[in-house]
Parts: sequence; C-alpha cells; structure tokens
Amino acid sequence: MTGIVAVRKSALLSVLALLAVCASFAPAARAEDDDKSPAKPAPRASVRIGGVSVVLVSANDRLYAFVDRVEDNAPAADATLSVDLADGSSVTMTRLSDGFFAGPFNRAGHMQDAFMVSVKSADGTGDAPTEIGYDDVAGVAAAPSTHDIKGKLAIALVAGAIGAVGALGAMKYVRGWRRRSGPSPHAAPIA
Repeated sequence: MTGIVAVRKSALLSVLALLAVCASFAPAARAEDDDKSPAKPAPRASVRIGGVSVVLVSANDRLYAFVDRVEDNAPAADATLSVDLADGSSVTMTRLSDGFFAGPFNRAGHMQDAFMVSVKSADGTGDAPTEIGYDDVAGVAAAPSTHDIKGKLAIALVAGAIGAVGALGAMKYVRGWRRRSGPSPHAAPIA
C-alpha cells in the first residue's frame, strides 16, 4: 500500500510542477480593455517624384496627401496634385494649405487600392504608381500573437500531463490487480 501512496504523491507533485511551468507561459493579464487597444496609424503609402515626396493617407472617408520637398521636408508650396484610381476614376483633391491636399474617398471594404499620383512642382514633376494596403479591415485575420501560441501550448502540456498521469495510474492499478489475483495458471514458474 505504501508503494501506491508514493506513486500517487509523486504523480501529484509532477502535475503540480508541470502546472507551475505552464503558468509561466500563460499570457499576462492586461490592464487595459481589449476594446481599448492602442490606436493604429491610418493606412498610408508614399512615393517619390523628382525632388518631392507624396504621402497618401486614407482616413475618415477621405484621402489626404502631403507633398513635401525631399531636401528639407518642407511643404512644396507651389505643388499641384492629381490622384487617379486603378479603375480610371479620380479623387478630387483640394488644396487645404501649402503641400496639404484632401479629397473624398470611400474605401468601403477594400483590402487595397492602387493609385497613380501626378505632381507638378518646381522641385519635381511627374507621375508614379503607389498602393495602400488596409490592415484595419474588419474580418481580416491577423497573425496569431505569441501570447495566443503560448497559451495554447500551456493547455496542450497540461492536457498531456493529465493524460500521462491517468495512463500511469491505470497501469499501476492493473498491475496491482494482477498481483492481488495471484499468478496466472499459464505463467511459467519462476526458478
């Protein structure tokens, strides 16, 4: 009987040790709500045309454009801008200030949009294509975080440990049952 008690104690200690190890893999509790995740930057793309750079930002059903000189990052005050979509339509861009433009743009469920950006400025004139990919679209599956993977690994380890302890207990029980019932009549005698 003391052998069975020792086996049960060692199995219990093994399970407790495994649970302690798995708990170290479990994701830490967050102070903030999951609904209040940090703000992500608005989807954007940039393109360089001559001596100016154009940054397009899609936010709040509008397309914003920042046209800056490359040499000093100052707004290109004399710039004119036009933006065409891949389907042939245009976004009507309005100058709001030096180098800052905005126009109505509804991306309604798009995963990405392709644009042809045209700039005329003393620092650079020309056309260039660019794309904006939207990673903030609802329903787009994100890569699993390491916290998710660690939590699943911890669950798998605990389930495996419980199964192993159960199998060990069943083997010990069957082995003890065989010993209590005596030797098999078909077993060879021990010399």
